[in-house]
Amino acid sequence: MTVFEFEGKLLIVDCGVLFPEEHQPGVNVILPDFSYIRDRLDDVVAVVLTHGHEDHIGAVPYLLKERADIPLVGSRLTLAFIEAKLKEHRITPKTVQVKEGDRRTMGGFDLEFVAVNHSIPDSLAVAIRTAAGMVLHTGDFKMDQFPLDRRITDLGAFARLGAEGVDLFLTDSTNADVPGFTTSEKDLAPAIDAVFRT
Repeated sequence: MTVFEFEGKLLIVDCGVLFPEEHQPGVNVILPDFSYIRDRLDDVVAVVLTHGHEDHIGAVPYLLKERADIPLVGSRLTLAFIEAKLKEHRITPKTVQVKEGDRRTMGGFDLEFVAVNHSIPDSLAVAIRTAAGMVLHTGDFKMDQFPLDRRITDLGAFARLGAEGVDLFLTDSTNADVPGFTTSEKDLAPAIDAVFRT
């Protein structure tokens, strides 16, 4: 969970859970610390969800129990995942569906959404513009040139934003310390297909 503040308004990007490690028996999930925003929930203009993995959406029900009408902004698939999760908690969210290339203004934040490829379809990066500057938050992504959904990371959009001037670049780095490339889902498809055929 990342919180951006501009002129007294707050924008949250992702709101996920962590999973316990072996030395934490009895712990199911680890929630983000909401103490910074708990007394300022009325200042939150939206939660932008970059994709539907639990480490990015899993804590949304706990946040919305604090204030249920915070708008959730995300792609169609990401919103479908969070709506299903919130149904279990009996929460009906206020959602704003976006896709790559869309722009929205939430409070004093001008948001532009960029396609990124990841191990879950319909993932998005977000460029956040304010009068103070621009932040580019990638969410999780990978450089798969042959994804199953044929939707690659939009490097042209990243180049355009870079030329415009990015003041802060935030990127997730899962497995960044592992040499080489992540295997494409396309390369795993034959093995998965064989399992289902046997």
